[in-house]
Amino acid sequence: MSSSNYKLPVALLLVVLGIVHLWNSGYRAWNSGADTAYVLGLLALFFWKEKIQDERVRELKLRALTVGFLLGYVATFASKMVFRSTWEAGGPRTISAMDFMFVALAASLIMFHWWRWNDGRTTTR
Repeated sequence: MSSSNYKLPVALLLVVLGIVHLWNSGYRAWNSGADTAYVLGLLALFFWKEKIQDERVRELKLRALTVGFLLGYVATFASKMVFRSTWEAGGPRTISAMDFMFVALAASLIMFHWWRWNDGRTTTR
């Protein structure tokens, strides 16, 4: 099996670990560097060279990053509106840049692999 076969399961594992860590720490330990480690893992997975690296793969990655960036922005805006009055005094008023990148990269990885899987399927209608 090539290394790209493991990318999506590892990315999903990073996302699940990140979410569990965030819930367990109550956001206290999240900003102590753990968010940077999760984002670095997702960055490495996203930009890791594919088994077949052609124009179509680059196009799908760019499209996934574009949509992922927009989803990250929506998540940031929504969290700012929803949690503005409910977060503890002195706590963060919105998600950090690393949190934004975490959401954007997780969404980008999932969409890239989904679109690539759909792109490789033959249509039988």
